[in-house]
Amino acid sequence: MAKVHTILTKTLMVFFVLVLFSAFAEAKAGCCSWHGGVREDGCGCKDGTPLSDKCAPYYTCTQSQTQICQDGNTKCIGTSYFVCSNGEYASKGQVDGKCGYSAPISDETNETQEQEEPQNQSTIENETGQEDGGNNIKIANWNIQTFGPKKASNDALMNFYTDKIDDYDIIFIQEIRDKTGNSFAKLCSMLPEYNCNISSRAGSWWYKEQYGIIYRKDIQIIDFTDYNPDKQKRWERPPVMVVFNASGYIFTAYDLHAKPANVAKELASLQSIISDEGNIIVLGDLNADCSYYNNKKETQFDDWHWIIGDYGDTTVASNVCAYDRIILNDNAYNEYSGYGIDTQGITKQVSDHYLIWVEIKI
Repeated sequence: MAKVHTILTKTLMVFFVLVLFSAFAEAKAGCCSWHGGVREDGCGCKDGTPLSDKCAPYYTCTQSQTQICQDGNTKCIGTSYFVCSNGEYASKGQVDGKCGYSAPISDETNETQEQEEPQNQSTIENETGQEDGGNNIKIANWNIQTFGPKKASNDALMNFYTDKIDDYDIIFIQEIRDKTGNSFAKLCSMLPEYNCNISSRAGSWWYKEQYGIIYRKDIQIIDFTDYNPDKQKRWERPPVMVVFNASGYIFTAYDLHAKPANVAKELASLQSIISDEGNIIVLGDLNADCSYYNNKKETQFDDWHWIIGDYGDTTVASNVCAYDRIILNDNAYNEYSGYGIDTQGITKQVSDHYLIWVEIKI
């Protein structure tokens, strides 16, 4: 009996060790799954995103904690240009030809030169020199990174979110992860001047994501299409299509959070469902830059207007990547007034993405 007892004890111990190892391996395998995998030095994801609180214990960073970039790397924050020196980014201010900044043109030249593109600001001047921002709307997208009960329980963070959202007429919120639905409902309850809508939960992993749409009460949604579930499995998180009526101006927005490993395929699938008629806006965390997507080589939406250019920086991480994009068709571009990458106050505790927006004349 003693031998049998010993064998049973050892067998149970082996079984529990295997179960624990399996759970450890499964948890570790999911780390940085949407960010290109974990860096070889264990200091974060390959796209520069920090490791989540759940993943951090599984890795030991072998790089000096003060080394936040490699010498010679550059990044943009708004129109300011930064260059990495001695492991840290140093601001070079506004540099002509960098980060979307162009040096001012002299008055003499400006009198004869036409303005080709609206400026990156809230309002622009019309030909009479007066502001033309009274009948404009701002449409934004923000991936606020794993928005669920933990963030919703942080009052200071929720107040920050609402203060940001209140600056825009329409905003798409990405990476809502809360099966109860309470987190987004709480956010909406803090915005009494807005209406809200939300997509179904999508994703093939153990967690699911939703798109949230927050829009001012004087704006109407006249059509809403959720492409989830998608029987053809064209997207990891199928897009939503929303048709808005803003004071008689009708436009359609497609919002997508693309899977990094399949950006080109997902964008091609998105373009295939869009009828290029009327005013069309495509926006979202498209992961359309750096190692995930080469905009110069790929052909998706080539004849459209990419408002957030390849020089933009929409990620809070130290790398310079325009993951988040806004793309307009010709009709919508006729009313294009300006755009921006809102970086103010957005730290890694808030999100790993900056907020992007476009302004349209209505």
